[in-house]
Order: sequence, then structure tokens, then C-alpha cells
Amino acid sequence: MKNSFVVVLGLFALSAFGQKPGNLQVNQSPQVEKLQQDYLKENAEQESIKGYRVQIYNGRKNDCMRERSLFLQNFPKVAAYTLYESPEYRIQVGDFRTRLEAEAFRKQILDKHTGSFVILTKIKWPEVKMAKDQ
Repeated sequence: MKNSFVVVLGLFALSAFGQKPGNLQVNQSPQVEKLQQDYLKENAEQESIKGYRVQIYNGRKNDCMRERSLFLQNFPKVAAYTLYESPEYRIQVGDFRTRLEAEAFRKQILDKHTGSFVILTKIKWPEVKMAKDQ
């Protein structure tokens, strides 16, 4: 048992020393390359993706605008969307990739927006935050 471990370790060491660091060659079929290009092209044309928002209010226009203003006073960095679907207006907030993120945010606002709930919808692409060069 101990001898087989040494042999396996020795083979691993020999294979590791034979590799040149930083050189990686990927062989893929042209069909995979075409699928990747098609996927990138399709997603670049989309303005939204599947995600979640928290709906904080629905009702008459004046009441919705008041709720939206109150929300933005408390959470100015969170996007708020006013939607109209006859006969009601709706206020939805946030752009969350997962339901878990949306539920966590809903818990933060629950004391001021007791009737809020999470919905599956189309959201804007999230901003990509780049780390500063060190």
C-alpha cells in the first residue's frame, strides 16, 4: 500500500515537472466555437436577463408615486421601477440575480413596506465592478 502511494506520487511529480507554466493549448471543435460566438452575440443584443425584483406597492397612480418617493428617500442607490398594467400601477425595486438576494433585501425593507413580495421578472444587467489594479 505504501509502495503504491510512492509510485503514484512519483508519477504525479514527473508529470508536473514536464508541464511549462503559462502555456495552455485548448483544442475544441469548430461547432463549439460557433456556439460560443452565437451565445455571446445573442446576449450582447439583450437589454435584460431573468432575475428578481421586490414589488413594494400596487394601486392608484398617486399612491404609487408617494410610495416610490418614500422608498427612494430611504434607499437612494436602489433602482425603482414604475410599471402600469391596467388598471393598476406597480412599484418594483432592485435588480437581483437570485431569489435569495431579493428575499434578503425584502427583509431589510419589510418594516416600511409590509406588503412587499419577490417576483420573477426581467432585470437590467448588473454592473460589473472592476477591482483596482494593485
